[in-house]
Amino acid sequence: MTILSFSLMQRQPWDLAGIGASSLCVIHCLATPLLVVFLPILEVVEKQTHAGFALAILGIGLLAFWPGYRRHRRWRIIATAIIGFSLISMGVTAPEGLLSESAEVIATILGGLILVTAHCYNAYFCRRCRHCGERECVIG
Repeated sequence: MTILSFSLMQRQPWDLAGIGASSLCVIHCLATPLLVVFLPILEVVEKQTHAGFALAILGIGLLAFWPGYRRHRRWRIIATAIIGFSLISMGVTAPEGLLSESAEVIATILGGLILVTAHCYNAYFCRRCRHCGERECVIG
């Protein structure tokens, strides 16, 4: 059984929301260049959409990772989440011209994938934790 299927079976609500939001962000970044060709008006609201996704992902992440860390004390999951948040935020907060459009897209997609991974691990270790799952937590 993989970590993804194991963690999804438990249905950790904030981790599932985080996986969904991060995945939606990745899909958005992949689809936007194609959609802008057909609907140029989307380019006008792109920065606001990106900022909205970043704030939503940060809020959901805080609701998932902080209680998870308090339960299983896996600092590597927190570090991974911070890297993912940083990459996603880079596309929103970088001054115009500092990063190329493709660098922003790559950073955002990579950040989203890293966050999905962090949420999967967080749900997995929460499930194994003696405080929130059936199995003893392996702290280390």
